[in-house]
Amino acid sequence: MTDPPAAPAPAGRPTAVAIAGRLARPFLPLVAAAPILWLTLMPGRTTDVLDATPWCLVCGTRGIADGLLNVALFLPFGWALGANGWRPRHALAAGLLLSVGIEAAQVFLPNRFPGIGDVLYNGAGAAVGALAWSAGSAWLRPAGPRSGRRLWAWGGLGLAALLATPLLLAPTFPAGRWAAHWAPRWEGYDVFQGRVLDVWLDGRPVRPGTVSPRGWIRGRLLEGVAIVVEVEPGPAPQNLAPVFIATRGERLLGLLIGVDDRDLVIRYRTWSDRLLLDRPDFRFPGRPEGWAEGERVELTVAVPGRGVRVASGSAPPRTITIPSARGWSFLIYGKELDRRWGGWLDLAWMTLWAIPLGLWGTGRRALGPAAVWVVALLAVPLASVLLSPGWAGAAGVALGVAAGRALSAGATRALGLAGPDPAAR
Repeated sequence: MTDPPAAPAPAGRPTAVAIAGRLARPFLPLVAAAPILWLTLMPGRTTDVLDATPWCLVCGTRGIADGLLNVALFLPFGWALGANGWRPRHALAAGLLLSVGIEAAQVFLPNRFPGIGDVLYNGAGAAVGALAWSAGSAWLRPAGPRSGRRLWAWGGLGLAALLATPLLLAPTFPAGRWAAHWAPRWEGYDVFQGRVLDVWLDGRPVRPGTVSPRGWIRGRLLEGVAIVVEVEPGPAPQNLAPVFIATRGERLLGLLIGVDDRDLVIRYRTWSDRLLLDRPDFRFPGRPEGWAEGERVELTVAVPGRGVRVASGSAPPRTITIPSARGWSFLIYGKELDRRWGGWLDLAWMTLWAIPLGLWGTGRRALGPAAVWVVALLAVPLASVLLSPGWAGAAGVALGVAAGRALSAGATRALGLAGPDPAAR
């Protein structure tokens, strides 16, 4: 004989989870501010924004990416203020005040560049976070059974982001007079310690200096013609050391072939550069075959044509790709992020995108958009020679849907918002 089921709690009686949530609310802004202070008050590691002024709104070659990151960084802070009854305009003022203090402190930190743009983006992030809270608890509740528009709208936005990845990686070589640089000494790069012996493109030598005829390198690269660089390798550099660079004018990047402490690195000007976003590198993992100090090595690199293809010596060409879930790299990219954490960041990126699918979808409702995403993650690489499926994309979608369902069942009750959204019926 089994025990009878426990009687439900009386209506209106707060649960332990709801009580804990109410007690935690006053501390949420402090929790949200902690990562902001940690990320913004550390000394910088780069001097990418040397040409920026304190009054610029879009600063440097990745200004849009920096602005989006600043907005996203303050979103949780604004949301936490909204959870404590702050109106969006008050959250805006708090975000601006916190940001002004941070920017003032950055004056004394190495490789930090305070600017009015950061203050405005940070304040906007706080305001948007509070606005998301004040818009109502509907954002934390499952969509009603007769309305999946919110769910499918988010699914469509995520699908558009996936389809944009190969477009952002497409080359957009600048028109005009091009110049070639052999193992240049450029600020921000290490110096290649080996020797460049010769460079050939389409059977013609490419000597250092201005290249004639005008547009010849650009046209051959767009056709996918391989460029051949013969080098004598030297000691491994600590950071990226250019072996060969082709530029429009003196500094506008067209194509870079370089090496760092472990990899052969290929960079070229993409649409993400034009849109002032970050750009992931194409990395040949490990040293190319036959790469040894004092020996002659012939590197053959082709972009884009049939993809980014690299051959070393007599080895067959190898196509280098980027996982289709690597959208985060257009916001922030770095060598260590790629090599050590790339797969895990792919997983986290897709998980964050997929949480609303589980949060808003009841039962099987979340499976439709999730299935479309998984198909896109697997199918887009079939249509683009620049991408590969990767393991983390589909796993991140599944994990995000599960996390969204758990959030819907637990965290919303802690805030006293359980149940479907009546407005979505």
